[in-house]
Amino acid sequence: MTLCMTVDQAGIEMGKQIFDVFLNETSLKKKGEDINANKIINIKSKLITRESSSK
Repeated sequence: MTLCMTVDQAGIEMGKQIFDVFLNETSLKKKGEDINANKIINIKSKLITRESSSK
């Protein structure tokens, strides 16, 4: 039997985080400051076994 998995990602949380990054980087750019392009943001996700594969 092959297990089928789905990743449940927090789309709304991702949108909020990237918008915060966008606003911060826009502000820094207007001030002529450097932007950290290597920022890492961790957002939790879930691995879900689909019902069709658990039979």
